[in-house]
Amino acid sequence: MRPVIFVASKIDVAGQNALSALMDIIGIGRSSMGEQVFEISGRECISIEVDVDIVHTGRMVEKYNPSLVIHLSRHSSESKIPTLSVHVPGNVSGADLGGEPRKISIAPASAMFAALKELERQRASLCPDFNVCFEATHHGPSLDVPSMFIEIGSDLERWRQEKAGYALAHAALEAAKAEPIGTAAIGLGGTHYCPKFTQLALEKSQLFGHMFPKHSLGSLDAPFLSYVLGRNLEPIEKVVLDWKGISGSDKARLVPELEKLGLRIERI
Repeated sequence: MRPVIFVASKIDVAGQNALSALMDIIGIGRSSMGEQVFEISGRECISIEVDVDIVHTGRMVEKYNPSLVIHLSRHSSESKIPTLSVHVPGNVSGADLGGEPRKISIAPASAMFAALKELERQRASLCPDFNVCFEATHHGPSLDVPSMFIEIGSDLERWRQEKAGYALAHAALEAAKAEPIGTAAIGLGGTHYCPKFTQLALEKSQLFGHMFPKHSLGSLDAPFLSYVLGRNLEPIEKVVLDWKGISGSDKARLVPELEKLGLRIERI
């Protein structure tokens, strides 16, 4: 069976925080070798530490032929709002933060849903001042395997917060255990932090693969939309539109293209 890979960067405070918590939860110490092998629910898992920023891991993780890659990482924002988030890596347009232009990773919707639910559960007991959310697909690496980020935001104080590290670690473990189940949706529109898609997931157990916010919809032409459908682990049965979070011109352009692809359209 292909392994699950947990990745943290040696230069990322939040990633190191979460990795230490993960090793503590499963009962093994940190290794000076930067790589450890263990099992979770009968699945082979490998934790690796990289010297580069985590958005540049690429071939460093793909060489393991993993079934899933879980990146433990920091999240930065000017608002500095305490945040625990989940998203898929990949680039809709350029590659300013790692990865490749116009290449997105494979979205593991079931694993992302498991992580989001666990973040919400852990938030309530460990760090109630944090927000829990999906984020839109963004930054590198652009991988040809199922890949996701789980992040602590949004400043140094929060990256170092031990309880946030444990929340992230618990979420990563739940993601690693998750089996691909059912079908998923693509989310279009709204803000980068996907509030409506997050709510639909937590309240209605809706699985989401890739999510793209209002500001990136101009890059979603017909060929790229078709490409997106093939970059999800679970089959995509519908697209959920944050209707008020999409411009009129994008609605007029995107809806006919989505209908041509045979997708059911749900407006929220």
